[in-house]
Amino acid sequence: MDPREAQEQLENARAAYRDAVLPRLPTHIVVTCSVLTGAAVALSGQYSPNGVIRSLFLVGAVALAAASAGLFFWSRRRRGLTGLRGSARDSLGAHLISAAAMFVAAVSATAEMRWFYVGLGIALGIAVAVMLRRWR
Repeated sequence: MDPREAQEQLENARAAYRDAVLPRLPTHIVVTCSVLTGAAVALSGQYSPNGVIRSLFLVGAVALAAASAGLFFWSRRRRGLTGLRGSARDSLGAHLISAAAMFVAAVSATAEMRWFYVGLGIALGIAVAVMLRRWR
């Protein structure tokens, strides 16, 4: 085996591993997941003096985030990939801790912070789209 052939096989192995860890998803799945995630963050920081409405905002945010995660895992399962592998599995704990911290901060958000959460939701939606799509 010459060095060039070995290099090509190594690149093929790396590409196969990268696709198993985070495969390219269809554009409609990427857009839907990013919109759901961004909307969950934006909705979580909305304020209402009425406790029932405030609770509905938080429940809606959790439902949107769960729908986004469910759509992501459903799309992976349709491609024959169950669970998470490699770096995606390693970083899942950090992502869950970050989401819990954001949720705790959103629970105590004031009326003045609602635009901050809207902006944060837009930024996070864009970040999720870039991460899931893996544009090159």
